[in-house]
Amino acid sequence: MLNFDYKQEICCGSLGDLVKGRLIPSCVDCSALNFWLTAFCMVKKGLILLAEDEESDALIMQRAMKKAGLHYPLQRVSNGEEAIHYLAGEGKYSDRHLHPFPSLLLCDLKMPRTNGFEVIEWVRARPKLRRLPIIVLTASREHSDVNKAFDLGANSYVVKPTKIDHLVEVSKSLQQYWLEINEKPVIYS
Repeated sequence: MLNFDYKQEICCGSLGDLVKGRLIPSCVDCSALNFWLTAFCMVKKGLILLAEDEESDALIMQRAMKKAGLHYPLQRVSNGEEAIHYLAGEGKYSDRHLHPFPSLLLCDLKMPRTNGFEVIEWVRARPKLRRLPIIVLTASREHSDVNKAFDLGANSYVVKPTKIDHLVEVSKSLQQYWLEINEKPVIYS
């Protein structure tokens, strides 16, 4: 099996020459090959959709995931309304080659326009999407928020750690359990 970084450029004379142990003919358009290999890796490995309105929290999460050695691409949307458009493949998210359907949704609760509770409710109301694993990642420790998130169909509820080292450990745990150990359901996007 060929392993490579999903963002690595593939061109003739390098990694692009080998796909499953076979040489690629020189007539193959390497930019198209790079596009399809990248898309294949994102589908095979999975994409994480992060719904987070706070820019600083999103950057910290991205850094923690990188520091944790996360092997999955991360796509961020800045509010619940955008999360719904992304999941529905609407508007600027309609091209699934550029915006593949995620394997996991990390969702903040307190977001503008459409909050995290509404996103969870929206996902669970759609038969083709309801199997998507949803992990609430929020600052709220309120029991009423925890209960409501689970009542609406969240799979897990994680309070955002305040220290980066703890967030790195949370990121490792999320990756290990939800994307490696846990068997993923078939989700129709």
